[in-house]
Amino acid sequence: NRIMNQEDPLILVSVIIPHHNNKDILLDCLKSLYQSSYQNFEIIIVDNASIDDSINHVHLDYPEVIIIKSLKNLGYAGGCNLGAKDAKGEYLFFLNNDTILDEHCIRKLVEKLKSDSKINSVQPKILNLNNKSSFDYAGASGGFMDYLVFPFTRGRIFNRIEKDMGQYDDSVKIFWASGAGFLTRKITFDIIEGFDEDLFAHMEEIDYHWKCHLMGYDVASVPDSVVFHKGGKTLDYHSPFKTYLNHRNSFLLLLTNFSIPFALLFSI
Repeated sequence: NRIMNQEDPLILVSVIIPHHNNKDILLDCLKSLYQSSYQNFEIIIVDNASIDDSINHVHLDYPEVIIIKSLKNLGYAGGCNLGAKDAKGEYLFFLNNDTILDEHCIRKLVEKLKSDSKINSVQPKILNLNNKSSFDYAGASGGFMDYLVFPFTRGRIFNRIEKDMGQYDDSVKIFWASGAGFLTRKITFDIIEGFDEDLFAHMEEIDYHWKCHLMGYDVASVPDSVVFHKGGKTLDYHSPFKTYLNHRNSFLLLLTNFSIPFALLFSI
């Protein structure tokens, strides 16, 4: 049994993948998961009201995968929350459907999380699948936030993407881990009551990790764990809706996580 083995001392990881259409990227993601050197996992796909036949292909090729269907598109936040409710793993691995995992990705993340109880979430190095020598826009090698609640990463500032030359290969504390792929403790995720579904998509992982910091936890990068991200396959980088969500959600984070006087000061 590739998911559960009573003789296997490894922590069970619940891989949660929100999905909306596009069969090929999902099947590529699943194929890479099953080539992982860490095999004590369950996979939960939350089908956000897809109208293609992608889920039928999952049933045929990977019948052991858990499928949760939603009658409407809940977005990243709602989809992940729905999947987490049925997750049995001690650790949750939230993963975009347009990703390909390095063979040792999950194992390296689990090792880091197990090594320090103060660390609540860990992020792999995220490289661009179409240009593997470059970081990916969505998270690169760990995220930070300036005082105006504008996110940036090690490997990407604004739209400038850096080449990966090993400059961020040190594991450091970061402010937020990318929703493209990060591992977190289920107990904390449950206490925080998951992602804020009002955000729908974009920056919900920043909001979640901000709340983790407020609880006294750390977030860390794990650059020897690698994910390749296709990027923009669910919502194009140049989409006006994507731009709207980023700016709106940045303001919501300012209001909900800063003190009210500070939020008002920087929203004028």
